Amino acid sequence: MPSKSPTLLITGFEPFAGSTLNPSQVIVEYFAGKANAVEGLDLRSALLPVDTRRVAAAIDALWAEHDPQLVLHFGESAKATHLTLERIAVNLLDFDTPDNTGQKITDQPIDPAGPAARFVTLPVRSMLSRLESQGVGARLSLSAGAYLCNQTLYLSLAQAEQRGGRAVGFIHVPSLHDQVQSGERPGPGMPRQALIDAVELLVRQAAQMLIESTHGVYVDPKRELR
Repeated sequence: MPSKSPTLLITGFEPFAGSTLNPSQVIVEYFAGKANAVEGLDLRSALLPVDTRRVAAAIDALWAEHDPQLVLHFGESAKATHLTLERIAVNLLDFDTPDNTGQKITDQPIDPAGPAARFVTLPVRSMLSRLESQGVGARLSLSAGAYLCNQTLYLSLAQAEQRGGRAVGFIHVPSLHDQVQSGERPGPGMPRQALIDAVELLVRQAAQMLIESTHGVYVDPKRELR
């Protein structure tokens, strides 16, 4: 029996903060049903709730179901003008913009027993170089904030640690022109097709880096951050 291909999991979020659209949802919908879209990997995608109580269970369930070797989480940042590669998840929930249940949280740890922060295991410096060499605008970001994007990354990295190390990253993407034109988000926004093209290239580069790696996992991310 042939060995099972490594799994690539892509996630995004449902709309939030009064918007009817989320660019990370567009990404998930684009990859839905495209299990063979990336050669050598079994691609799966999922939409996460913008609900701080439910997202933890959703992350646990996705890891249990798919046991992925590579996870790329996507989320919207209205401040972003390029793909933004996050470097660190902090053990903190602290947000004034309510989640989709209306909840706001101040100074609460994600995991009271967890470390203060976790580094992403996606080699973001190398990824940035690859994207820039292909003409894709991208930047590094030191922190994923303290909203559900950060919570998702922190919990997903914990799952990766429990499995001996897996490749996990979080990419914030700009709002879409559609959202700007409807008045849901401030400008400038990004055209839908430009976002899809940039993300598709990022996904393929991340997959290629995993396949090229010696043991199927990336090197210690702290080596890149020093």
